[in-house]
Amino acid sequence: MNARSNAITQTLSSNPCAAGMLAVMSHEGKVDGIGYKVEHVQPGRGFSAVEYSVKELPNGRQVVCRTDYPGLFDGLVGLPTDITATYSVWVGWEEYNPDYERMYDSPPLPLPVGATEWSDTAFDGPRHWYADFTDPELAEAFAESLPFVRQDEVVLPLSRAANSIQSFERKDSGNG
Repeated sequence: MNARSNAITQTLSSNPCAAGMLAVMSHEGKVDGIGYKVEHVQPGRGFSAVEYSVKELPNGRQVVCRTDYPGLFDGLVGLPTDITATYSVWVGWEEYNPDYERMYDSPPLPLPVGATEWSDTAFDGPRHWYADFTDPELAEAFAESLPFVRQDEVVLPLSRAANSIQSFERKDSGNG
């Protein structure tokens, strides 16, 4: 646990309403029953928490799991009260293009079998696309079907002109 999480745990340890959130926070750094390592737990309002975990597959791909744990009072304000998990698999990135940012809500690929939707991130740069699943087995099967990737490889951007998944090339070692 990091210093912030330790401070939250110490501050709320005597509050019986925080017991569920503190139990989730104790997962940080541990591996769950299906092989996902909990990288971070973010406590929220109303004693809710969000857990971020990762499973690395043999082909170098990762499946990222976001688990939302509702707080003690979420139901009172109309928020969901079920624990939900979303398994995301990165499928590629697109170079920043202001026209594409407004026009497209999915990458130039069909939604994988079993995926529920596309999600993306674009923090002032390239847009990264993820296939989201509710079933970890389907997410892992899709991730395993993607090309092997090593840490020393550069992933080329997705292209709207060619409906194919990204291709890979080795980084130039800089030796001439």
